[in-house]
Amino acid sequence: FAEAVRDAARRFSVDPHFVWSIMRQESGFRPRVRSPASAVGLMQLLPSTAERIARRLERPPEEAHALEDPRVNVLFGTWYLGALLERFDGSMALAAAAYNAGPDAVARWLEEPARRDLPLDEFVESIPYRETRHYVKRVLANVQTYRLVHGGPPLRLRASLPKAKPGVDF
Repeated sequence: FAEAVRDAARRFSVDPHFVWSIMRQESGFRPRVRSPASAVGLMQLLPSTAERIARRLERPPEEAHALEDPRVNVLFGTWYLGALLERFDGSMALAAAAYNAGPDAVARWLEEPARRDLPLDEFVESIPYRETRHYVKRVLANVQTYRLVHGGPPLRLRASLPKAKPGVDF
């Protein structure tokens, strides 16, 4: 899927290592996998999410139902990652949390008085969903590993939390 990842990452200004990391956690690189929640494909998109992305990308509606096609799945999933990164000021940690738990949940956590002034590492540890807490850590570890293996710069995370901006809410 290297070409699909490279093209989508470039198109939506998303670090390709981040795309690979999400894909690894979501599907283990299996394009036809389906989750118990009905998420489909490499980046485990829900058909309802894919329909909204297709409209945003002005793609034919039937593409939202072709999620087993790696090119469609990676295109839609990478667009979504780019939208999450934009909403959370480029924070891979927050975008990963939003990919797993939903962007509104992450925005809500950022506004909670007990969390809003925490440094990033403590914020991640305070995520109320255990699955999401572990997901964020695995995704960031994957990004670092892929960057090291492929000769990229080490991952540098901001310690402070950004404010959530208006943006994608699905």
